[in-house]
Amino acid sequence: MAETVPGGGQYRGIIFDMGGAGIPVRKTVTFTGATSLGAIGDVPLFTVTGTILVVSLIPICTTDLVENSAATLMSLGVTDIVALFIAATEPEDIDEDDVWDAVAPATTAVALPALLKDIIVVGAANDILATVAGDTVTGGVLQFNLRYIAISDGATVVAA
Repeated sequence: MAETVPGGGQYRGIIFDMGGAGIPVRKTVTFTGATSLGAIGDVPLFTVTGTILVVSLIPICTTDLVENSAATLMSLGVTDIVALFIAATEPEDIDEDDVWDAVAPATTAVALPALLKDIIVVGAANDILATVAGDTVTGGVLQFNLRYIAISDGATVVAA
C-alpha cells in the first residue's frame, strides 16, 4: 500500500509534523514471500526520477517480520548499491515498533543515523529498494517514510 503524507502524518495515533522538511512519500510493504514482497530479490519501494536529496528515510516495523530460515538477510539501498542505507540484516530481528535503523534495529526512540539522511540519489536506474537474499521473508509489515528534496529539474519520487 502506498501513501503520500502531506505535511506530516500519523503513526499509532500519534500525530507528527515534519515542519515541511522535504516532500513526504510513504510505502507500506506487507511481506508474503511472493515476488517483490519478500521473495529472494528486490522489493521495490520508491521510483526515483532525476536527482534527489534524501532528507530522511525512516523504516518502521508495524508487524514482526518473519523469515523462512536463518539464511534470510535483507538490506536497504538503491539499485546500484543495495546496502547504501542499511547492510544485510536478519529480518527476524526487526520487530513491531522497531525502527530499522541498523543491522541491530532500535526500539522506541533513536537518533536517525547518517546513512538514513542527507543522501544524494541520482535517479538514472537508482530506485530505492530492499533486497532479500538467502531465503524469503514470509510475513510482517514495514512502513517506509521518505522525505526528499528535488535537486534536478523535474525530479520526483513515487512509491513503487
